[in-house]
Amino acid sequence: PESNAIRHNLYRETLRGCAGVKLSADYGHMMRVCTLIMDCLSWHHAQTREHGSSKEAEDVTDIFSDIAIISGTCVKNPYERMNVLRSIYDRASDFFSKKNPHHESNYARVDRAALLGSMRRSLGDSEMTDSFLSSFEEGKQGQRRRSRQRGR
Repeated sequence: PESNAIRHNLYRETLRGCAGVKLSADYGHMMRVCTLIMDCLSWHHAQTREHGSSKEAEDVTDIFSDIAIISGTCVKNPYERMNVLRSIYDRASDFFSKKNPHHESNYARVDRAALLGSMRRSLGDSEMTDSFLSSFEEGKQGQRRRSRQRGR
């Protein structure tokens, strides 16, 4: 548990450094670092699920939110940025709260609403922002409808 906190702090500090980069030539490197961090979080999540853990999950919302905001700086093309943000959302979804506690991550958790807020900031005032973010809301509502229909 203590090693997780140290690791997560290392990720946070690394992202703080990425956020300070101003040279556009380094943007690709920054996104690769962000991807590596998400890969590491996913790997540790998988290991915790396989081997079990009784500890409480640490909130890593800020890590995924920082990655979303950094993508707004690095990825200039709005369509590419939406693809990157969708990938960030998909990676973070393993850590969202679930109605069934047996399906929740023991390793970490992410506040879905806070992540969507960071994604909104990353997209800025683009005309596509609302329709893009509403697709995540529709997806969640569709899941709710399907689970209700199965329960009938």
